[in-house]
Amino acid sequence: MKKVIYHFTITLLLLAFHFSGLFAQPLSEKLGGTDVQFVITSHAQVLNDDHQLLIRRAAGYSKINFVWETSYGYGYEPFHLEFFSESKITTKQSREKSERGYWLTFFDKADLLIARIKLPSVQLHTTEIEGGKFIYALNLKDIPILLLDGAARIDLVEVVYSK
Repeated sequence: MKKVIYHFTITLLLLAFHFSGLFAQPLSEKLGGTDVQFVITSHAQVLNDDHQLLIRRAAGYSKINFVWETSYGYGYEPFHLEFFSESKITTKQSREKSERGYWLTFFDKADLLIARIKLPSVQLHTTEIEGGKFIYALNLKDIPILLLDGAARIDLVEVVYSK
């Protein structure tokens, strides 16, 4: 009887160790992130074509009026496209102040233009990490998800104002 209990215990432990590896997930997956497979370019130079993540992140907005002594604010959870890159996003200069920001151009699988959208500079966060690499987090608040469904390549260009 002791031998049966011993073998049963060993079997349960082996099964527990085996299945515990199946539930080990990266933090990004635990937080609800989904891997995506866009080719991300900047002026047709590939920035990233391997590890990318689509994830919801908290965001908020608030405004204070000191004259009327009022304020308001709200929170929301837009999707963000996050990816690594070894290159910076290409910068283009413009004499038009209205052109400032990031221009995103979406292409389908046949590399045909789908859409072109301008985003304010605050919607792209850049973090420089060790080794001269970058992590980009693009706030997709103003981008329709159906547009992302049809896109195979996303081209990013930063437009800065110059006199």
